[in-house]
Amino acid sequence: NIDRPEEWAEDMQLTKELFDKTEGRQYYWIVQSFDNEHGEQSYNAEDVHEMGKELAEVFAKKGYQVVVETHNDTDNLHNHLIINSVNSETGKKLRISNAKSLEVSKGADILTKDLYRLNDEICKKYGLRTLDQSKAIKNERERHAGMQPTSKKTDENYLTKSWKDTLRQDLQDIWKDKNIKSKDDFERALQQKGITISRMTSTGNITYEQGGNKARAKSLGAFNRDDVSSLLERNNSLGQTISRGFSR
Repeated sequence: NIDRPEEWAEDMQLTKELFDKTEGRQYYWIVQSFDNEHGEQSYNAEDVHEMGKELAEVFAKKGYQVVVETHNDTDNLHNHLIINSVNSETGKKLRISNAKSLEVSKGADILTKDLYRLNDEICKKYGLRTLDQSKAIKNERERHAGMQPTSKKTDENYLTKSWKDTLRQDLQDIWKDKNIKSKDDFERALQQKGITISRMTSTGNITYEQGGNKARAKSLGAFNRDDVSSLLERNNSLGQTISRGFSR
């Protein structure tokens, strides 16, 4: 819904100036990514672009300018949706909320969960995998490679590697080590990576610390006490099972 798609940034800026809202957040940027499904008829740049336009329509109908760019420069086709933060009809600032309902999040234009639901509907319409289906396949591949499945939050791509990314990768390396067969082995591996367990609850939820930074296991993936026990059991299963579990 941009008059001059090739000049989308200029058109969006004009809207901001019209309503005197040039400060603060300028755009919302959504990446709509698809699994590499070369065997599927709809897995092509043209159809993927149409899928992006259908998702963008939810914003366009509300008066927000949005442009869709389809990229084929990586292993999988994906769309970039750039949405103007200012409504071209009312001047209202766009609000996307993680709340459970619009009634709870007063003033929000759309809920994140509704975007996920709409994206799943679009994927089903075109015969491509939904987010949950893609996640299940990804988790199975990671398990097969000796890795721990990561949480939905960790699926976000960061422009720079954060301390949490480093901690997560170090834990993944430990989980792939088939020589870790006891609690002592596990704690020794943590020490070699500069990782300590700063807290463990009675229910087995672990908080890891590395370089002065702390993160709960559930924010990193599947690295809690039960997962440690599974690691030890897995590594001992090739020989005589001597796993004693893990506790503190």
